[in-house]
Amino acid sequence: MKITKGAVQLIRSYARGCSVDYDNLDKMMFYVHFVKIAERMGKGEIDEDVVRHYYQKVHNKIVLGVAKIRKFDDIKTSDNCLVNVGMVVDISKGNLTILSNVLTIANGEPIFNTPVKRIIDRGFVSNVEKNNFISFHKGVAAEVINRAEAVKLEEFTVDLLELIKKGSQ
Repeated sequence: MKITKGAVQLIRSYARGCSVDYDNLDKMMFYVHFVKIAERMGKGEIDEDVVRHYYQKVHNKIVLGVAKIRKFDDIKTSDNCLVNVGMVVDISKGNLTILSNVLTIANGEPIFNTPVKRIIDRGFVSNVEKNNFISFHKGVAAEVINRAEAVKLEEFTVDLLELIKKGSQ
């Protein structure tokens, strides 16, 4: 299935810092997910909406599923790998200071409701201002998103974590 230029750019934003062979995206593990999502959306190609859906929904299910299997023993790696949302509080040359929730352990249970300030790489995001919401992955800004998308992504992650925790009991 064809991948649009915009989709490749968005993959580059979300997958920065990951090992991705951009010349052979159809051979990458996530390509199968892209195709299935595109088909469910009734699309004949993989576009930005498909990539965004993968990173904001499917990717986090995989990350939290693996974390559960590992009994959340490496919570920092799991938190780093989640596609997360933050509000920009400061902008410097190549970095953004954001306020976002962090995946942590409290009373032996994983939680996702502790807001912290983080400094992340600005990545390819150029159109960002203070108080904007951004999605980020592996400490790199991926894209500016609106407030409704930010709330939806954060609620999805919280709900997903609760489902995974219930499944482990």
